[in-house]
Amino acid sequence: MRRHQDIQTVVARIGRADCDRLVAAMHAEGWNVETVESLEHLLATIDTGRHHAVVLACDEPDRLPKGPMRSLMSFQGSLSLFFLVPDPSSVLGCPSLIGATSDQIHPLGAPPTELVALLKNELRSAAIQQPQYAFLCVDDDPEFLQSIEQFLPPRIEEAFPRFAVDFEFSTCPYEALEIAGQIDGDRLAVVVSDQVMPGMKGVELLTRIKHTRPHCQRVLLTGHAGLDAAIQAINEGALDKYFSKPIEQSADFVTTLRRLLREYHLKVSGDALRHRLMAQFEFIRVVSAAHSLANVLSAAAAFVHEQMDATGVAVILLEDDEFHVRAVEGDIPSVPVGLVFAAQGSLSSWVLQHRRPVVAQSEADLPPGVQLARAVPMPQIIVPLIWGQSPLGVIGVAGRDDGRPFARDERMLMSFIADAAAVTIGGLKDREAIEQHYVNTMASLMETVEAKDNYTRGHTDRVMELAVRLATMAGLKGSQLTEVARAAALHDIGKIAVPEWVIDKPGRLDAEESALMRLHCERGARIVRHLAFLDGARRIILSHHAEGR
Repeated sequence: MRRHQDIQTVVARIGRADCDRLVAAMHAEGWNVETVESLEHLLATIDTGRHHAVVLACDEPDRLPKGPMRSLMSFQGSLSLFFLVPDPSSVLGCPSLIGATSDQIHPLGAPPTELVALLKNELRSAAIQQPQYAFLCVDDDPEFLQSIEQFLPPRIEEAFPRFAVDFEFSTCPYEALEIAGQIDGDRLAVVVSDQVMPGMKGVELLTRIKHTRPHCQRVLLTGHAGLDAAIQAINEGALDKYFSKPIEQSADFVTTLRRLLREYHLKVSGDALRHRLMAQFEFIRVVSAAHSLANVLSAAAAFVHEQMDATGVAVILLEDDEFHVRAVEGDIPSVPVGLVFAAQGSLSSWVLQHRRPVVAQSEADLPPGVQLARAVPMPQIIVPLIWGQSPLGVIGVAGRDDGRPFARDERMLMSFIADAAAVTIGGLKDREAIEQHYVNTMASLMETVEAKDNYTRGHTDRVMELAVRLATMAGLKGSQLTEVARAAALHDIGKIAVPEWVIDKPGRLDAEESALMRLHCERGARIVRHLAFLDGARRIILSHHAEGR
């Protein structure tokens, strides 16, 4: 975890919520704490990208506005979000908090030391997947390159304290190509290159890098004589920005590079968010298709095992004050199906009693007083299965071949899976409630993605309002009206599989981009095709862009 003095937090007090003791406890840890008293102020504050955690305390969560809350939820991929409410068990169906998992919601009256301990654990989990990016600066003038090396890194690091940013410098374009090839994954965020260099022009270098790293931001430095080439390169998509040399306004240069890094981070984090959302949609489909408790438990274990790349997964239910292992996937010899063990003093019991996950890299990370009764590989994630006020059991994920710890995104996915599985397990006698929960969850997840895009924000709500109004005027009622409302809520769900660069493009789409966009109807229908109760809505989703409609 970062040094205490580096922790940047925001506490939002909404309504008459009292969190003075929590703020004092956070200050006592040496954390930097800002306090705000409105959602609008909160969103403006965290948009700077400097913060690690947000605590929103509200005495009337039902009155939280949905639009700003969806915008807040869209920051989950890069911020730790905690919500303090009077009664956590009563808000799991609250429209503004549907996108939150149960382990993010805590009572307003919880001891501040307990909440700080939770935040510490969350920040440790977040540190595992700290965004890591790299800048590559290329110029054949050693003195100019040295000046960039002196002033650029501290100004970038100051603006992005949550990021780990590396800087590479080279006087040779061919060496720069080798360096770019050695930077793994999505780390190469920004390339800055001079135009006039021996052996290779800057435009050619940036074009070559674009072929292997199409999403990285590319900046050209050029004298007046090279402006025509720079403008042509921008028009052809080879670069994103150019600056004239010498750079007279260094502040503008730094501001632009900060903006480009932020845009790149949004692209990368947006892709990760979409991947997690697709996994969540797939899990909803999997458990919805399982029509018995045994099938639900087996399907959940198999799905988690595949998604988490773990040694083994166990689904354990609480029955008559004992834990029963009901489903196992993978290799955990010490936890076979059919095993029964006492609840008292077990890790599973602690997780259910405290209603929050445990993420442990080693036994030292286990809660105080808890010891493992049998040999189970590390690392581990254990998440509670809770339906309303009823503790149902836990899902345990154990071990990785390479010992890699579980990151925050994986914990968030596990919390979602546990919540969705608990709905299914606890609500098999109330199928209609399950169906509506899935519709609400899928719509909320889609709206969370919408909230990141100024062009489509609120589109689904407007479509649903108009569709229901027109259907009512046409005389539809009962199940037919419900079918229209569900179709309207989910009509654009297929856009989750459309590349973000197509959705966010500000201008007219070309033929290839239009074809990709049109596929969202078919993809949306595919996402819901296994949900029998959405069969009517599926037909509307499939045809809502058809000719004459």
